[in-house]
Order: sequence, then structure tokens, then C-alpha cells
Amino acid sequence: MSDNANLGRMHHILWPRTILVQIGWKPTAPGGVTTAVLNLHDHINHVSGSRALLLADSWDDTSPRFEEIDGRRVCLLRPRIPYVRGRPLKSLTLFLIALFFGHRHHLRLLKDENISIVNVHFPW
Repeated sequence: MSDNANLGRMHHILWPRTILVQIGWKPTAPGGVTTAVLNLHDHINHVSGSRALLLADSWDDTSPRFEEIDGRRVCLLRPRIPYVRGRPLKSLTLFLIALFFGHRHHLRLLKDENISIVNVHFPW
């Protein structure tokens, strides 16, 4: 078992509930939306009594990889978004196919991290 998997299981024991905050870009990207999402992440950790986990888009990571970026726990994974501007039917079809066949990593992440709320941010 990899260190990443052990880290995920260890956090599951220590924290009863996780709120997943998903973004479709790197958490180090500049901009106001990134700042707002990171502030939400910090608020969840420090005020809500829950634990935040940031899920960030990483084309290179086909399975979950955990990393600490700027003091925040981040899971890097290749997501498929359900809507692509200009190709709504094709993107939704591919998303549904991927959902049926390929989202075992996402389901495993939800279970292992005890995720009870998912908050998704995609700029349009």
C-alpha cells in the first residue's frame, strides 16, 4: 500500500467528516476565484468543525495523489467535467460514459476520506 493511501486512511480515523472542495485548476493559480475557494477551504478547517480536502485537476494523475500545498491538504486527480462550452452534448455524453466506467477512483476517495459534502467550482 502506498504512502498516499495510508495517509488517506489515517485521516479518516482522525476526522469523522470531510467536505470536498473541487476545482478544475491548480490551487496555486492566481485569481480571485482561487482566493475565494482557498478561503472557503480554510474556513471549513478552522470554523466548521469539519475537515476540508481540496480536489484539484491534474491531468498527470489518473489515481488520487495527496500533497500538501501552501499548508492545505490537496488531492490531485484527473477529473472529467460534465460540460464543455461549445460541445455540450459531446462533453455530457463522455462524462456519463466515464461516470459509468471510470470513476472508481472518485468513489474510493469518497469512501476512504469519509466525504459527506462535495462543493464544486468550475468557472464558466
